[in-house]
Amino acid sequence: MSEPPAEKSRADLELCCEGCGDSFVFTLGEQGYFRDRGLEPPKRCPGCREARRTGDPRRTAVPHEDDPSARPCDACGALTKLSFEPTDKRPVYCESCFRYR
Repeated sequence: MSEPPAEKSRADLELCCEGCGDSFVFTLGEQGYFRDRGLEPPKRCPGCREARRTGDPRRTAVPHEDDPSARPCDACGALTKLSFEPTDKRPVYCESCFRYR
């Protein structure tokens, strides 16, 4: 006998994180967990969800080049997300480089 149509359509889903823009897998087991508790599917990847839960100020994993608030670090060149508009007079540092200055 064949399975009911609802069972055939069940599979892992690939979702896009609204925090960092990366794709992540929403497994069949996770789907059941969320469904059983009446929760919406996650909008963020596990890394961004964990950062949000722990209060990490860096809620997105890696800034994207097209993000207007992202600038390269003047020390190491890593792309860093800024919460302010930098001036040309002062250098911009990523968190790691700033910590050691």
